Amino acid sequence: MHFEETDEVILYVGALIDNKGMGELLAIAPKLISLRPTLKFVFCGSGPYREHMHQLLFAYQDGDFERAKLISQAG
Repeated sequence: MHFEETDEVILYVGALIDNKGMGELLAIAPKLISLRPTLKFVFCGSGPYREHMHQLLFAYQDGDFERAKLISQAG
């Protein structure tokens, strides 16, 4: 990942588990990025929520917000 000097970074380091609020953070990420286009998210860690996060991130990356919503609801 490349960062510009003007980028704002939200860094998460820790266990990737649902009860840490990962789903909520990912759910609001598109809105935050629309408000602050230089915002970048960096997640460092492992855990049972990692695969779920990947699915959500790929849905967002594809612009498929309906799929992201369904993934979020499936938890």
